[in-house]
Amino acid sequence: RLHTYQLALQEVAMQWFSGPVGEAVQQSRSDKKLFVIYVYGDNEASKKMDSVWETDQVAQEFSSCISLKLASGTESYHQFSQLYPVSVLPSTYFIGESGYPLEIVVGLVDANSLVARLRKATEVYGSELDKAQNGVTASATSETSSAIAAAVASQPVETDEQNSVEDSYVADTSLAAGSVSASAVDVSDEEESSGQSTTRPPLEERVASAREKLSQLKKKKEEQEAENDKTQELGRRQMGKDIAKAKQARMEQQAKQRAEQLRRDRENDRQAKEAVKAQIARDREERSKQFKQEREERNSLLEARKVERMAAKADEMKQQRENARIQFRLPDGSSFSHTFQSSQTLQELRELVTDRVGSTFGSFALVATYPRRELSPEFDSCSLLDLELAPSGVVMVTAERKNWAGGHSLSSDSSQTGTAWQLLMLPFSLVWSFIIFILSLFTSSSQPSGSSGSNQTPSGGQSGGQSLRGNDGSSE
Repeated sequence: RLHTYQLALQEVAMQWFSGPVGEAVQQSRSDKKLFVIYVYGDNEASKKMDSVWETDQVAQEFSSCISLKLASGTESYHQFSQLYPVSVLPSTYFIGESGYPLEIVVGLVDANSLVARLRKATEVYGSELDKAQNGVTASATSETSSAIAAAVASQPVETDEQNSVEDSYVADTSLAAGSVSASAVDVSDEEESSGQSTTRPPLEERVASAREKLSQLKKKKEEQEAENDKTQELGRRQMGKDIAKAKQARMEQQAKQRAEQLRRDRENDRQAKEAVKAQIARDREERSKQFKQEREERNSLLEARKVERMAAKADEMKQQRENARIQFRLPDGSSFSHTFQSSQTLQELRELVTDRVGSTFGSFALVATYPRRELSPEFDSCSLLDLELAPSGVVMVTAERKNWAGGHSLSSDSSQTGTAWQLLMLPFSLVWSFIIFILSLFTSSSQPSGSSGSNQTPSGGQSGGQSLRGNDGSSE
């Protein structure tokens, strides 16, 4: 059983001819088998084609052929390529009786296609064998050979000239047809030995008939050779077309692959550019959102600070308007300052001056410097805010008559001199009052009201006078 199984495996496996190319050709002609040559290389298609050759279907179909396997780069391959140009690897050649390729399989094919091409080549090869065995040439040669043999056997040698003519015709016949068949010789012998007394034509007629048949035979042979040459030329042209078609197909495939690769590269570049653009757009959007958020935060912070400053300024203005810092200019050039509440009246301010200067200057009048106006007793009920003396102001104390030390009254010249002096000092007093007003704006916010006795406002009467006298330390 094991031996039978091994024999079955050997029958299924592909049988390759192991000898050289010349021996394979001789065995193919002697065995009347189709000659198959498979040429392969080191590429991927050849490896796949090797697996196709090893299938059971292909091995069974090619078992009746002389199959030879040639690797590219070997000496046998170079010899074969000189006769049959090989343009594509792998390739399969089906060689006929005349040495012309009946079929050429270029490239990678499947097992069914390979078997179909084998069957087609086998049919063509069988038709060639039939023509070679049962063709017109063989029949004409037999007839001609039989006729010549019969003529020579029936007529003995008459003259040397006739013998030479017959020998030349026989030689021409043997050269044209190859050799006389054994059947024709046997037929002529039988005719000679039969002893039939039939009347035969003269030798000249038989020679002319043989000559005519020889010419016909040569003509048919030439026609057949021409037909064979034509067929071979058509085969070579077809093989060239197949090779050119294979090259064109390969070039088209390579062009398609390059175009596809270029398309993929362009698509990848486009996608990369779109990704970069999208990333840039996202970054811009994020930066825009961040900038907008920072700007909103900064604006809100500025608004909060502005509101705080406005509130602080309002508080400061409110605080400043709650207090009134008054500077008093006395007729002798001295001055002193005092801080009142803006709600206090002019009467309280007048009491402070009265309590401070007493009767030093006698009766006096109060004059506001800006705007310049006299603060008459009729405004005593008005507050300092209403009289525009808050948050600061300058009040000049002008004496109507002034008594100096000893209680003596001044003469009219002295009174006029003091008045002229006051008028001369009035511009300087105004400038000084403006400077004091500006300084008070910056210093009033830092000085707490009631930080000294001068910031305490007398409630009125004697207590107010005492409060005002407590601020003498601030007089200049």
